[in-house]
Amino acid sequence: MPLEVEDLDFEAIRLAVSQGIIVIEAAGNGNVNLDSVRNKRGTRNLNPRDDRFYKDSGAIMVGACNKEVLRGGMHTRHPKSNYGSRIDCYAWGEGFATATRRDPRETSGSDRYAVLFGGTSGASAIIAGAALLLQSLYEARKGERLLPNVDDPMKNIHAILSDPATGTQQRLNFPLDPIGVMPDLKKIISRLGLA
Repeated sequence: MPLEVEDLDFEAIRLAVSQGIIVIEAAGNGNVNLDSVRNKRGTRNLNPRDDRFYKDSGAIMVGACNKEVLRGGMHTRHPKSNYGSRIDCYAWGEGFATATRRDPRETSGSDRYAVLFGGTSGASAIIAGAALLLQSLYEARKGERLLPNVDDPMKNIHAILSDPATGTQQRLNFPLDPIGVMPDLKKIISRLGLA
């Protein structure tokens, strides 16, 4: 499950976002429809279409797709990735490596990479990297920062990264298992006038 299912984590995320901190949150890897998930007390859920029980933490929630690109540039949801209307954007959930510590039982060799890392944790790292690149470019060109909690969609990084007009749509089973859009940095940079 995403961290914000827990009430204290939800409040910590809201506090960070209210202070202008960009929070990237993994959607989780349980193949769960988040639209049906509630917190432990049943007082809050993750379905933005439910006005009575939904509260927005302000985090950018990230799902994961398969690495294969389908005809037309489309992606399919990674089978382990959670899905639902709360998810803002996605990135690859497989096909990459990350640094790791050496297995202490290993006596020789120099392999210091893990290839089993992935899912929404890996996808979140990719989206965090995209957010960092955009923030750096925006600050260098405009002299100010993108924020997660402003009304202007051209200065709100949450809105920018999840905008279908500047992202790759997920198509195959959408809207049955939505994971948002994959941000296209080239389109975003052009739209924001950062080139």
